[in-house]
Amino acid sequence: GPKSTVISGDEVLVEELAARWPGRSRRLSVSHAFHSPLMEPMLADFAAVLSELTWHAPELPVVGGEVDRPEFWVRHAREAVPFHDMVTELEGHVFIEIGPDATLSAMAADAGVWLPALRRDRDEAQTAVVALGGVWAHGGPVDWTALLGTGPAQRLDLPTYAFQRERYWPRIREFTPAVNSVDAQFWQAVQQGDGAALAGTLGVDEQGVT
Repeated sequence: GPKSTVISGDEVLVEELAARWPGRSRRLSVSHAFHSPLMEPMLADFAAVLSELTWHAPELPVVGGEVDRPEFWVRHAREAVPFHDMVTELEGHVFIEIGPDATLSAMAADAGVWLPALRRDRDEAQTAVVALGGVWAHGGPVDWTALLGTGPAQRLDLPTYAFQRERYWPRIREFTPAVNSVDAQFWQAVQQGDGAALAGTLGVDEQGVT
């Protein structure tokens, strides 16, 4: 991903690399060192099993290679996964992760919208519906009929108080002082140095104004 990667291979070498980032790496619980030279002893047997299968072109577009050929999966088991390249190529899309947890979503969270369809220790149905809601909220197409059935769906009104668009913060307005005729006359007399007018506004004798 943009800020993380997976290192696979000989345990000693991997541990040496991980030691360069203390506290920022963790060991993955996997059965094999996939996508590394340690997979080479099984490639021939793997290819033999794949050759017995019947292959068809995928109905959904797939980015990354010809997945309807057994050679692709043999290379996939051995070679590095260009995950970052694929994410970059699909920049701007909404990603739905279909897997046992949100591993990829966490790795590429800064590269777009990621919605895991399954989460560890969470209700499966609820997590899947939340993912669908995320797709819908980001403008993606969702066939709600497939989820709700063909019958009339019950629509519930959302609470209006959260969507009234009413601001309760003070609005800053340009201050316009109230115009008072006596004050205006006072300051006009001060600016003009008119002692008589100033005395009149203050209600005193002109001799008392300096």
